[in-house]
This record gives sequence, structure tokens and C-alpha cells, in this order.
Amino acid sequence: MIICNSIDGINFSSCSLFQDSSGVPSLALDSSGRILCAFQWFPEPFQGLHWDSVAVKISMDTGLTWSEPEAIVIQNFPANFQRPFDPTLVALPGGQIRIYFSSGPPGMNTIGTYSAIGTDGIHYTFEPGVRFSQTGRNCIDPAVNFFQGLFHYTSPKGAPQDGAFHAVSNDGLTFTQLADISSDAQHNWTGNMLVDSLALKFYGTGNSSMWFSSTGDGNTWSPYRALNIAGGDPAVVKTFHRGYIIVYTGPPLSTEIENPVTDRSIYVYPNPAKNKIYLSVPNPLSNQDYSIMDLSGKVILSGSLSTTVSELVLNNPPLGIYIIRIFYHDKIYYKRFCVM
Repeated sequence: MIICNSIDGINFSSCSLFQDSSGVPSLALDSSGRILCAFQWFPEPFQGLHWDSVAVKISMDTGLTWSEPEAIVIQNFPANFQRPFDPTLVALPGGQIRIYFSSGPPGMNTIGTYSAIGTDGIHYTFEPGVRFSQTGRNCIDPAVNFFQGLFHYTSPKGAPQDGAFHAVSNDGLTFTQLADISSDAQHNWTGNMLVDSLALKFYGTGNSSMWFSSTGDGNTWSPYRALNIAGGDPAVVKTFHRGYIIVYTGPPLSTEIENPVTDRSIYVYPNPAKNKIYLSVPNPLSNQDYSIMDLSGKVILSGSLSTTVSELVLNNPPLGIYIIRIFYHDKIYYKRFCVM
């Protein structure tokens, strides 16, 4: 993940590595001035203690320095639920932090949005009941924020042109579904919300650059405004002293060298997928291999890459989350995607 700063929330600079082996960030600024960043963490070894866990880093100085990542702990988490993923943070009045995440019992079309509450950003207590779900389909990548007396919830419906679900709540627990948010093939509602003055902004993922759209009433959204940086899953906070801070998922890189490799972008799409995915790898070599695994580590497909874009047929795997491991130019990269 990459972190950058901005004066206007549009043009970002001073970018640097925020955390390796990670993705799907969310940021929150609490009443004490702490900035918390929750994200999906993939530290080696594969399938180790914290592999594919939710972790948090905290800054006490408006983003100048950050703590080391620490995996969250959720008391009373249902034993039969999938491990939490796709976190989003909301700072509540009085210093509490609520974390929303994707989870649910194993099985087809069972993933919804759930929540837990805590104070230190690391330790939480599970809040019973589902916050948002859809009968017969999975709901992933939630975004939540508090605006004009209501908690607003979004999650992408599927392909970018499908737009996003939208729901509101008085208490952050019981949500009422509103009309879907429309979109197009270039703007994916995978990202996070920011309350900025009198507007609620959604920062999302685009084909050429990240973007934001804003609403003043919670219903009508403005035209897309492109950012000057490209990446995925952006999360943004606005601070009094340092302006806007963005954390987002950047291109794969090797942390074994001092400078990140920024010209080797590996993409997996569409995400969510159905019966097949496309794996895009610049400058493929004949000895580049890949393996697709479920979260138990079982390999469901493997092979070699010989072209820049490879079509990988999945043969109707069970719905859920999958990891693709790519051996690329003597390095190993991991990408995650969902089958819906």
C-alpha cells in the first residue's frame, strides 16, 4: 500500500510505501486526533498465523509516523464464520471505533457486512446480527461513514457498471436499503467515504486513475472527479495540520530492494469474477508460473504464463475468496479475488 498527501484532496504528492503485503485500506480520524488505518494483511509465511487477517496501524502525529501493524482481536466472534476481511472504520462520538467487515458462515452466497466495536483500534467486541446482506448473493468491500445524522453504507454490486448498493442507518446497526448508486465501466465503487465539510465524498477505483464523487444530500452524486494518481481501494482522511492523506493499494513491488518496482503492474480482473479471470503481467517470461488457491491453501488451478494477458478458466469453483500466487521475474506476488 502507498501513502500520499494533498492540499485539495485531488492532487496528491510525497508518495511513499505505507505497508508491504497488504491491501483494502480504510482510514479513520478519531476525537483524540489519532489516525487509524485498518487493512487486509498478508505477511509471510503463506497460511501463517496472520495471513489474510485484518491489521491496524495507528498514527498519533497526523500521519507523520505510524505504529507497526497489529492484527485485530474480536471477542465473541462466531466460531462458524469466515475470518473477517475488507475492513472499514468509523470513529464514533465518545472515542469508540466501530469496524465493519465482510464475513459470514461458509457456503454459497452467505457473505454479508458485520461489525464490532472497541476503543483502542485493535480489540473489539462482536455486535450480533448482520448489518447488510442480499439474499442469494455475496456482499463484499463495504464502505461506511456518518453524514448529516445518518450512517451511510455502500458496497459494489459486481462489475463497475453495476454500481453500488446504498443503505442508511440511525444507529449504525440496522440499515435500510435505498436506491442503488449508478456507475459505468470506468468507475468501480470499491473504496471508502470521507466527510468533507458539507459533503460526503466517495473515493473509488478507476481504470486510469482513482476518483471521487460527492453528495450534499446523501442521494444525488456529482460527476466523477479524477485524481492524479492510479491505484485501487483508496481511503482518505482530512487533517487540520497536514491536509488530506490517502492510503491505497499500489502496484506489486519487492521489499527486498530499497526502491519499489513501480513498472511491473500485475492485474487480475474482473473482480468479483464468475467462470474466468484475466491475469495481466507485463513482459512475461517462459518460466513464470501461477497457482490459484482457496483460503485453505488447496490449489484449484495452476499453469504457466506466456502472454501479457492470460485467460484463466475457473470451471465454476465454489463462491468465495481466492488467492492467486504469481512467480514473476524471480519474485512471488499474491493477488486476491472473489468468485460471486
